[in-house]
Parts: sequence; structure tokens; C-alpha cells
Amino acid sequence: MVSAQPSDDASLLVLCVETSPALWEQPVSSCEGGVRCLGFRAFCEHVLVFVNAFLLLNGANRLVVLALHCDGCHLLYESPELRASPQEGEQGGCASRVLAERLAQLATAHHDGRFSPPLSAALSRALCYVQRAARGAGAAAPRLLCLHGSADCPGQYVAMMNAIFCAQSSAVPIDVCLLGDVESPFLQQAASLTGGVYLRPPRPQAFLQYLLSVFATDLLSRTQLRLPQPRGVDFRASCFCHKRAVDVGFVCSVCLSIYCAQGSECTTCGVEFGAAK
Repeated sequence: MVSAQPSDDASLLVLCVETSPALWEQPVSSCEGGVRCLGFRAFCEHVLVFVNAFLLLNGANRLVVLALHCDGCHLLYESPELRASPQEGEQGGCASRVLAERLAQLATAHHDGRFSPPLSAALSRALCYVQRAARGAGAAAPRLLCLHGSADCPGQYVAMMNAIFCAQSSAVPIDVCLLGDVESPFLQQAASLTGGVYLRPPRPQAFLQYLLSVFATDLLSRTQLRLPQPRGVDFRASCFCHKRAVDVGFVCSVCLSIYCAQGSECTTCGVEFGAAK
């Protein structure tokens, strides 16, 4: 288990960045709000500056960057110190160059944008990196930062909750910077339950300032800062049938799918429901 009390200001940051076409290929003029109004190119430039600043804050800082794309979760960058066999001559200073190249490749690749980005898979993979790093030197305090903007996918609810509870038991905060114009109840719960920060930037043009002032600081320094506090966290579950939040629902005893009305069978696993006695 990862230690909950960091003894130094070194950090292991796992950055989960959404790059799905469904979020970024919309015309800027049609966006109602959120960071996506900046456009994907400007967004990437802000992220690269943030990454460089994070690595310069402490020579012991470590970084992993995952891309949430419509076709899966891609590893974009991993600090050489985290690898079992780093390439000879490789240095952490090449992070911005490697990230810029791979983000450009994702932007030009043609993928079907109808599928939701695998947020639950990204969180699970991020926690695997944290646990692997903890078995090594374990000097850096781990945390996750999600730059996410798509609407929640009810089909990922169970996997999301499993990842959140795993992060909570391992004392790994999940920070969230919302990119879109709609709130994310899943990520609200993730930040609230793990002691992370949930922020929807009110001024997209100041996106880089929010990243540097809120998310660049280490866990030890956070105790001395007044960071954004969660307001009105929605802890309701989403039904799998209509994709809406429910106060009271029906749960499948096999796969834990949630429905807003009682039916004859589970549409997720196919099990037949018995009549209520």
C-alpha cells in the first residue's frame, strides 16, 4: 500500500489526457464553454508547458502520460527512471518533444469518434503504474490528474467505482480538471473520495494558469494552500438503460448493472430476473 503521508516534495504524477475526436473535432465556434474552446493545438501547448514546469520543480519528480482516445488508452510518455531498462542516453528533458510528437500523431490519425474514451481503463492502468513505482524506490508521492471532457459513460460505472475505491485504499489522490461544458459525477466522486481537487476552469483562456497554480504543487505543499473545494458532489449512480442519474434503482445481482425500472432480464449480462415475492 502506498504511504498516505509524503515525507518529501517529490511527486509521481500520472497524467490522463483525453484526446478523443468526439471532444476536440467540434468547431470552436459551436462550443458553449470549457477548455475545449481553446482548440486541441492550444490545449496541447498548455499541457506541454505544464509538464515541463512539473519536471523542473523537482529533479526527483516522475511523470507518466496516458492518452484517452476513442480506440483505447495509449501510453504517451514514461519517465526513464520508471522503466526496467531505459534506453541508453535517454533523459527526462525530452518529455515535451516526445509528447508533442505523439499528440500530433493522435490528432492526425483517423478513428471512429462514436466510442467513449476508456476513462475507467486509464485510471486502472494509472494505478498499476503507481503500485509498480511503489515497489521500487517509492520516494515520490503518487497522484493522478485527469484532463477529461466527455460525458460519463454509464457502462463504465462499476469499473470506475472499483478504480476509485482502489485509489482511496492506496491513498492516491485523483485530481480532475474538467475540459468540457458539462459536469462529471463520476470524476466528482473520484476527487471527493480520494481527497483530490475537482476543478472546472471558469476562464478557458487561463487554463495554463490553473494547471500551474492548482495542480503543479506537491502533496506536502497542498496542506498550506487554499485549493478549490468541491461543491454539491453528485453521489447518485447512473442507470444503464437511459443513462441518467437515479435516486432509487434496481441492481443486477450478477454484474451489478443498475436500472431505473424493473425488467425481466439484465441487458448487460443476460441473466433473467425472478418475479418479486
